[in-house]
Amino acid sequence: MAILNVSKSTYEEAKTFLYRHGHFRLNALSASSPPLHENVENIQDMKMLQDITIRLDFGTAFSLGYDKFEFAGVATMLIDRFARLDPGVQRKRCVVEIELVLDAECLLGHCNPAGHFKDALGRLTGFKTVKVKIGHLQMRLGGGPEYVMPFYHALGKRLARTLGKEQGRLEERRLCLMYHPRRR
Repeated sequence: MAILNVSKSTYEEAKTFLYRHGHFRLNALSASSPPLHENVENIQDMKMLQDITIRLDFGTAFSLGYDKFEFAGVATMLIDRFARLDPGVQRKRCVVEIELVLDAECLLGHCNPAGHFKDALGRLTGFKTVKVKIGHLQMRLGGGPEYVMPFYHALGKRLARTLGKEQGRLEERRLCLMYHPRRR
């Protein structure tokens, strides 16, 4: 990476290439770094990101002292920030990984925070592909997806209104909804 500091033109050319072809994994919360929602504005050239994964892990949120509704607000703000990037730039893929521990209601249910979160997901129309992966502690421990199925189906129908036809499947012990909003 030191080669990038050789000249400004080398740096700009490499940066453009990395943003266009790289995959960026962003954890909403991590024990080893400041919360992403506090630093999202500081991501240099965020508008150039093409392929991103945003991980929303309730287990990490709880261990760092967030309550479920506070974390739902953080999640909504992050998704909304990426949904509002320049619509003129065609982006490749946005994957939103939701890791639930106990209660799915605050993010995927019928309360106000959940409605705002689902609306934010529905605004990810600037990406060629949008994937929403929903995992639950019970599923990771070998159980079935019964608990999250009602939320999964309701979310799929709601997002289809703005993101297009859904393709659902089980992927890596997570329920996965996939959309192609740029094909519409």
